[in-house]
Amino acid sequence: MNRLAYNQDHDELELNGKPVGIEQPLELCIMGYWLPGVVHRDDSGWYLLTRDQVGIRLGAGLRARVLDIALVVTLPAHRIS
Repeated sequence: MNRLAYNQDHDELELNGKPVGIEQPLELCIMGYWLPGVVHRDDSGWYLLTRDQVGIRLGAGLRARVLDIALVVTLPAHRIS
């Protein structure tokens, strides 16, 4: 299962051992649904900004997966099976 991890040495979030970059497309599993968005960072930390401009705070342990940018724009949230 893909979960976000915090790398304290580099002060960055990682997914599958790779850094999660700012403006990277990502999907979070929230309450059984995959929600697409783009990663951002502010003074409080990382967050996923959805296409509806909703910010969801990111942290270690959250289930996530990398998504192609074209799909972020076109796909609605969908239930995982």
